Amino acid sequence: RLPDHRCLLIFQYDNGLVDTVTLIGRDHSGFLAFDRDTLDFGNVRIGTGAPSLPVEVFNTSDTMLTAKNIYGPNAPFSSNLVLPLSVDSNHSSTVQVTFTPTAIGRSVSYMAGTTNPFKSSARDTVYLVGTGAAPAPKLSVDTLFFDTVAWGRSITRNFTISDTGNWPLLATTGIVT
Repeated sequence: RLPDHRCLLIFQYDNGLVDTVTLIGRDHSGFLAFDRDTLDFGNVRIGTGAPSLPVEVFNTSDTMLTAKNIYGPNAPFSSNLVLPLSVDSNHSSTVQVTFTPTAIGRSVSYMAGTTNPFKSSARDTVYLVGTGAAPAPKLSVDTLFFDTVAWGRSITRNFTISDTGNWPLLATTGIVT
């Protein structure tokens, strides 16, 4: 069964007394609807296990509804959606969406119910958002020139390494001899 929508109305009076009223409602329509309008994966490290998040397709009608056309998603997103998708009356079906970034930066795609039993403009689209993340090391120099160094002497040259990516760069200290 589909979840009810619940809301509390709280009345606080001048004398300090409090009354509470619980409002409970259920959706009812002859259409399928996604449970959200956006699925945000946040930052995902490139080359690691791809996260999967659920999207529910709800049917609040009195009969089974079957979707034959659901668009998307496009790479780097994918889903386990198999069409046609039949959803029993007052139930939902879960679609797993996976984000597998291959480049640094924001990716956007969507899934959309394009025909009946989805109602246009009534939550028939889920926008998929994720950011491919990776460290991007950058050295302050490309060459360190030491000139001639006498045996037994040492010369110190400095450089810096910075991260121009959107994921922490882990670096350890080292000595070059």
